[in-house]
Amino acid sequence: MLTTHEQFAAIGRMIALPPFADHLQEDLLRIAQQAQAELRQGYVTTAHLLLAIDLLPESFSALVLQRCGITPDLLREAIRRRVLPYSGIVPGIPVTESVYQTFASAQRIAQEQQAPRTRDDHVLLALLAQGLAKALGSQGRAAEAAMAQQRADELNGKA
Repeated sequence: MLTTHEQFAAIGRMIALPPFADHLQEDLLRIAQQAQAELRQGYVTTAHLLLAIDLLPESFSALVLQRCGITPDLLREAIRRRVLPYSGIVPGIPVTESVYQTFASAQRIAQEQQAPRTRDDHVLLALLAQGLAKALGSQGRAAEAAMAQQRADELNGKA
């Protein structure tokens, strides 16, 4: 029987999804795992993944979140208030089903945008599409709007 990691990789190969930018998936999950451990929780959730994006060095998505008032401290507090294990995408990092689905959604978004690699902004768009924009209120909607504007600028050759 294939592990979840092997299944995820096989599905990606079958439908030719764009690969993740260099080490992005592993980097995000490692940062998310550090946050999960810091918060003394037993598994990585999409909330930890969002926090990881906000903490990702040199990340366009982190800049968008922070400009919208979504700080790492705000996210940590939100995680403490609401946070089911799933075998890891990256071996040794347990995640929830929704984290697994987030990465799959990010790859589909990258594919739709004809991106050669799945980037952090694709992961952020996937998280926002899952309802995190609504959960974060006006700041989440602002992040969603900023990402939509960035995409429009890319399509118009401004980015």
